[in-house]
Amino acid sequence: MTISKLDALVEKGTDTIKKTLKRSVGLAGVVIISLSAMLPGIFVTPTFAAEIMGAGIWL
Repeated sequence: MTISKLDALVEKGTDTIKKTLKRSVGLAGVVIISLSAMLPGIFVTPTFAAEIMGAGIWL
């Protein structure tokens, strides 16, 4: 398959998706996305601090 045929096939597929899927995010979706982005930082940041400071950081 040549590049131009592949490009045409991909473009046709994206046009179909654009026609069938509606983009919409409500307030609840925004809150959930925001929380899911913030929560891992709460658990990951102390691990970096413990690696640098050693076990004494928990005292």
